[in-house]
Amino acid sequence: MIFYGTEKLSSISLKYTLMYDSNQEAYSAEAVSHAQFNLGLQKAGYASGLFSNKFTLMDNILVVALHAEGKDINDLTREYFLINREDTVKTLNDYRLNYETKGFDCYSSIDDNMIKE
Repeated sequence: MIFYGTEKLSSISLKYTLMYDSNQEAYSAEAVSHAQFNLGLQKAGYASGLFSNKFTLMDNILVVALHAEGKDINDLTREYFLINREDTVKTLNDYRLNYETKGFDCYSSIDDNMIKE
């Protein structure tokens, strides 16, 4: 995620990586996932290209990449980025709490204790 300061989301990107037992299972999952994704967007009134979505197959792995501008995150689109409809997320801290409660580790370039390698 990229923020303007800590108060306004500029953009967000997310990658889902799904591993299957075979290339054929991944291929089938890509077709179904892609179709369901497009139908969901269409039902919400959006074009299929929303989020610059990309579905990539690599052997038995399916990677789904999404990207959105902050202005595109709303009540209809937030669940694509693992944000529950009932949750209030506006600031950097809100997003951090949202993702940390889902088990993610969150770091920001403005953290004093940011891990440096």
